[in-house]
Amino acid sequence: MSELLEKGVSRESIELAMGDREPDAEVKRAREVIRRPITRWQAMAEHERKRKIHQYLAARGFSYDTIEEAIAHPEEEDRGGTVPD
Repeated sequence: MSELLEKGVSRESIELAMGDREPDAEVKRAREVIRRPITRWQAMAEHERKRKIHQYLAARGFSYDTIEEAIAHPEEEDRGGTVPD
């Protein structure tokens, strides 16, 4: 895996290809990462808040697609596969 990382392949891509991670795990992780700091950005205009989220997550190594998905559906959480009655 370290050879692939050195060649610029993302950890997410490697883990997906090896079957070590579920496809939306990185998006869930991104949502967890912004859970606390997003409270500071709630008063900002929407475009400014999105810019801050992009900046924050990109600085922590998240891909553009992952960031966009986390912004598009911020309320989605792991529901554990339960179905409401």
